[in-house]
Amino acid sequence: MRAIHQFIPIVESGAVGTHCLLLRDSFRKAGFESEIFTDNITPLVAKEVHLYTDYGKIISANPEDILIYQMAVGSPVADFFKQQKAHLVVNHHNITPPSFFSDWQPDFIRGSSWGLQQLSELAKVSELAIADSSFNEQELIEVGYKKTAVVPVLINLELWNQDADLSLLNKLQKEKSAGGHNWLFVGRMVPHKAQHDIIKAFALYKKLFDPNSRLYLIGSNSSENYKRALIKLISSLELDSSVHFSTGVTHTELMAHYEAADIFVCLSDHEGFCVPLLEAMFYKIPILAFKSTAIIETLDNAGVIFTEKNYEKIGQNVE
Repeated sequence: MRAIHQFIPIVESGAVGTHCLLLRDSFRKAGFESEIFTDNITPLVAKEVHLYTDYGKIISANPEDILIYQMAVGSPVADFFKQQKAHLVVNHHNITPPSFFSDWQPDFIRGSSWGLQQLSELAKVSELAIADSSFNEQELIEVGYKKTAVVPVLINLELWNQDADLSLLNKLQKEKSAGGHNWLFVGRMVPHKAQHDIIKAFALYKKLFDPNSRLYLIGSNSSENYKRALIKLISSLELDSSVHFSTGVTHTELMAHYEAADIFVCLSDHEGFCVPLLEAMFYKIPILAFKSTAIIETLDNAGVIFTEKNYEKIGQNVE
């Protein structure tokens, strides 16, 4: 065994991309050669990764190499990966079922369906499959992986020990000084994250308990149709001045939102792990969450779990 390399469709700043970079650094510290191969080289990580077709060309290949595929969506990288003569390992981070996109973003269905197909195909050639939750491990078993293990996603805790964005934190704290609680949810704007349910629960809470409360929804806009529907819902509930979207926030800005939050509310219908739950725990923010998929496993006993989306009960627990 001389090298442990990773293959991934794209390295982004989210949970999977961070996991991939931290894993590479761990392998290097342990004395292995370790590189990351991808299909999409963004300026943010241009010095950290290689084009996947460089494996076996610019970077030499060896049958004793261990190759890890970071699975989250369909990609030509997976087809290239399964053809390699090496020890193949799949690290499964969950694939959102296509049904969640059918009414909102039909163009997402192909990537999701393709990923599920590739996940099954890789079971035939992989020696080991790793999942970051037992929920994801069960998916691996169901599609035919013989040897599986659960290894939680890696998180760079050093990033959370720096100072939050002071300007934003002061602004958020000034708003709180006028009264009212801050609700927070962090996650991409996509249907299965169910921001619409959070908005509905918040609307009832604001009406019954806390008229000065605010809701902050932090995360990239991954579905324009869904985002437009959320804006329309907010307007219909007369919450335009109380619900705030933030996309493209820096890490220190995200820290400011966590520091200013009074409650973290997660009503997602599908999560393979849900790293923001860990981030909320780090800040010791009370957590309310809907019991779905991997959420109960990740949260464990660190928050209040709801088995149904009863908006009034959610509001009562915040109060």
